[in-house]
Amino acid sequence: MKKNFLTTLIIIASIASFFTIAFSEIETLTKAVILLLLLGITGWLIHKIAGIEGYYGLLVLKGEHGFNLMADIAKKQPKLVRELADFGLTFGFGLPYGYALFKKSKKFLLHALISSVFFLFPLLGAPNPAFNQYLLVASGLLFGLFGVTAYTLVQNAFNILTIPGSPAGVSVLIPGVTVPYEAIIAIIIIAIVHELAHGVLAHVEKIKIKSSGALLYGFLPIGAFVEPDEEEFKKTEIHKKRRILIAGSTSNFMFFLLFLGLSVIAGLAVSSTIQGVSIANSTIATITPGLIVQSLDGESFHSFSEYRNKLVQEAQNDNLITIKTNEGETEIPATLLAVGKTLDFSINKGVLTEGEKIHSIDGKQVNSITDLKTIIDSKQPNDSLDLQTENGKKTVFLDDKKRIGATFQQVPSIEFKDVPTNEFLYSMLTILASIITWTFLLNFILASVNLLPIFVTDGHQIVRDELQNKYGEKGKKIALAISILFLLTILINALPALNISFPWFS
Repeated sequence: MKKNFLTTLIIIASIASFFTIAFSEIETLTKAVILLLLLGITGWLIHKIAGIEGYYGLLVLKGEHGFNLMADIAKKQPKLVRELADFGLTFGFGLPYGYALFKKSKKFLLHALISSVFFLFPLLGAPNPAFNQYLLVASGLLFGLFGVTAYTLVQNAFNILTIPGSPAGVSVLIPGVTVPYEAIIAIIIIAIVHELAHGVLAHVEKIKIKSSGALLYGFLPIGAFVEPDEEEFKKTEIHKKRRILIAGSTSNFMFFLLFLGLSVIAGLAVSSTIQGVSIANSTIATITPGLIVQSLDGESFHSFSEYRNKLVQEAQNDNLITIKTNEGETEIPATLLAVGKTLDFSINKGVLTEGEKIHSIDGKQVNSITDLKTIIDSKQPNDSLDLQTENGKKTVFLDDKKRIGATFQQVPSIEFKDVPTNEFLYSMLTILASIITWTFLLNFILASVNLLPIFVTDGHQIVRDELQNKYGEKGKKIALAISILFLLTILINALPALNISFPWFS
């Protein structure tokens, strides 16, 4: 009784502390570290007090949840789930791998057709595809979804090492900090889908399941698991192993497609509750919040997102746009220039503030990156620039390579918001749409990342088994080396989130 009371007290205190910190004005990185530590301590305390299985804040809740459902699906649709798993192998690791497994069969031809349509689809909407888009498609056809994910991570790692200000390629999912709170529901859905699929295939291939359950970090659900009998699994024929291991990513991809379709329906439902669009925020003196928007450059739209997209589109053209509101018509810049991060090597460190908007440089109005580049091109190394910002006048200097040593971005000059016919219905449908959107996004992310050969992933086990099957014990060492390389690539992708840059590559 005392243990239950203490455990409940710890959980309540942890939840209260979590939301207090999440809603605070603490810098994002610091906030994320504090929350991760809070959750870790919470998990450790619950492990010690309640006796729940735990490791460094991670809690493992074991049981027999979902056993009947897994057995039911396996009994009713054994052929279908095997076929889907086989497709997952070709789609996950590429056409050559699929051909090696299934040869010139109808099965492989169907896999190749579906995979080709999916990976070639991005080229259909691109009038002049860039070279890296062709590389991305080639990666998908040759190495499947794993190839696309690996190529994206490697390319972003290269950008981080060579281009100052490149964004992070990976992020920790912390509800309320890096993702909205609705993502908690999405995380629960994708975890159940993933592990249920492993369990179904284990049943189909006659592998005993010892337990199933949930994984918590502190009080936060982060996953689910199905625990097969390890000894039986090790002795199982390799293709059955492949099917069981690939089942999670395959099911996540299928649910990605399902929730992608649902997101379209949810979007239409939200749209049906909107009667107009108004100004939410503005940096233009003549455009005040609350004004009803009637058109942009003569075009009228139904929702705030459509007006925002129009604003972004015009920012890529001449950056001037005519806005018509219920108080008249005026021409405004689509975007303003704002300061991003000042880099560690910059001679102007401490002068500019992140997010600060710049109105003019040396008396010339600047609204875009192009305007900034034009002014810098007209200068000499070590020249000074007089900036008129929203915080007053500031002077910065170019270095010997004509760099300011800071990143800049174009931000919308105005922000829009929907005017709903029914505020409550609009809010509920917007939340539902957000849950559905995060569910399809996270299903795709989990399907992709799980294929990477990084120690704990199913992709690592598949690659390790294939290499061991071909090269024996030497194959295990090759798999280990591949895992280390991918882990290093992910760490490089995370460096910008830690405010680490590489001036020597700039």
